[in-house]
Amino acid sequence: MEHFKSVSRVMSASIEELMEVEGIGNPVAAKIRGVLDSECVQSNAVALVAVYEIAE
Repeated sequence: MEHFKSVSRVMSASIEELMEVEGIGNPVAAKIRGVLDSECVQSNAVALVAVYEIAE
């Protein structure tokens, strides 16, 4: 989270942007992007972002 500063930016990050985070290589970035693109996450993304950003 420190790298992206917000949940919204994490949610929209490309594989290349995810790989800019120390310790995240291509395979991990691709898996993260796959999870973020999943129907379950997408259908709940607005609520997840709102809850997290309110808690900050």
